Amino acid sequence: KIQQSGLPFRMTFEIFIRRYYMLDLLSVDPAQPPKARVVLIIDAMKARAGEEGFASVRIGKTMVFYKNAAHVLLQSEKTRIVMAARSVAQTCARKWVTIHFNRKILKSRDALEAAMAARDVEPLEEVM
Repeated sequence: KIQQSGLPFRMTFEIFIRRYYMLDLLSVDPAQPPKARVVLIIDAMKARAGEEGFASVRIGKTMVFYKNAAHVLLQSEKTRIVMAARSVAQTCARKWVTIHFNRKILKSRDALEAAMAARDVEPLEEVM
């Protein structure tokens, strides 16, 4: 009956969870059955985006069905969360690289200054 109601997006619970688990990390427990996890993700999105976008969502025995409006909201929220996480990861990586290379430069500072004072290329090559 659900498939005949014109809901173009259809996913098994496992695929839906794999695709949208990050939308409700705090309340989704991996030990819960897949259907309960899907319901929690949908409820979290209803709380964020409003009921009207998720009015078309139907949950069957093994699949979740929804229309384009819900799909757009799910994808946009997923993109927002992934972009925020990516930004944090990039900031951490840049900070690590900066600290790592600053330490290398500080360790080699004395050897560089001595090589430059002696105007000898050989110690410079050792440091680099």
